[in-house]
Amino acid sequence: MSFFNLDYFKCEAFEFNFRMYTFSGFWPLKTKNRFEQILFSLFSFLSYFSLTSLLINVVIDVYFVRRDTIKLTNDICFISIGGSTILKTFILFYKFDLVNELKENIIEYKNSRTDEIEKNLLEKSNKQLSLIMKVLYVCAGLCVIIMVLHPYFDSTINDNKVILPYRLPGEEWSDAVYVSVYVYQFLAVISVVINILSLDGMFCGFVLRILAHYNIIIKNFKSLDDDFFMTNPRTSSFLFGKEKLDNYNAKVDEILKENIKLHTRILHEINILINVYKIPTLFHFLEFMGTVGSVVMDFLILKEVSFIQILQKLFYLAIATVDSFLFCISASTLESKSFEVGIASYNIRWHLVNRKIRKNLLIFIMKSYRAPKIRAANIFLVNLEGFVKLLKASYDLVAFAYQTARKH
Repeated sequence: MSFFNLDYFKCEAFEFNFRMYTFSGFWPLKTKNRFEQILFSLFSFLSYFSLTSLLINVVIDVYFVRRDTIKLTNDICFISIGGSTILKTFILFYKFDLVNELKENIIEYKNSRTDEIEKNLLEKSNKQLSLIMKVLYVCAGLCVIIMVLHPYFDSTINDNKVILPYRLPGEEWSDAVYVSVYVYQFLAVISVVINILSLDGMFCGFVLRILAHYNIIIKNFKSLDDDFFMTNPRTSSFLFGKEKLDNYNAKVDEILKENIKLHTRILHEINILINVYKIPTLFHFLEFMGTVGSVVMDFLILKEVSFIQILQKLFYLAIATVDSFLFCISASTLESKSFEVGIASYNIRWHLVNRKIRKNLLIFIMKSYRAPKIRAANIFLVNLEGFVKLLKASYDLVAFAYQTARKH
């Protein structure tokens, strides 16, 4: 259907969002404002500095099991990641209000449609998307509340229970280290909130398109409710004759065929998305499973688990889930060979319902991999960051299990 061509996502804000999420300092912003160029360059530097400090942290972790020998590298990692988050927040809200612009474009696009059914379906899908966003906001708000309660509840925890993600059983931490961890975790929550606020058009368009597909399916079935034959076909056949009942059955068959096509289309789109996001999705899925394993192991090993511990474990699990999913989507935009092709790829993804473009999409993706070495290196760096995070999470899990097993 024509209303799936979501051209309203072609706007400067999303182009800027695409550029910012490449985590690259190789390309300047399309702006003559020197201040904005400096901000973007600083953000890129902090991103790579964060990756470097994370690598150093992992290397030192491998050689020094005791955490008190690596507080400096931890602090450097906290500062770099936190600084990058703060700068990203400032850049996003300095000039671009993405959420309001998205709503304005949706309203403008909806008003441009002539088909009343299309307008109603788009409006319904948009309301469902807004509900999803509100749920994400509420979850992020709960995470912030839990973070605020961290210092109060941590004072009641003994050394046999691990509350903070970077603390080993029995390890003594100074007040400065506690503060740095609290600040880092709070910035991590803010980062998730900002990622939710700055969801690029690809994610919103994908969700909106899936919702619209299912709304069509529901509409098709509801259209049968208006037909009296829906209630009792046998009685209808006796009262109104076999011909009308046959017409009704033909209508049901047609609707079922259309719904099957819609389901197939949805599965096809999901399959393409999985293929596009294969490498980053693998790393972040493993990282997510490592987090799940850590939570399960905590509950199995620790004999006494308090309510606040359960909340905190669920908090870390939620952060890993949302952040990894959003990072996969953002990082996957690196797989286009240039900014021009990258922006155009948004439109190609919007038109997945178009048979010709769907057919040629994989060809486009393969051509995208023939990128210059710099862009290929950029893709490698993002995937490397995912691998390093996985490595660090795996080491933390093994170290925690080893230390806890020794205490029990």
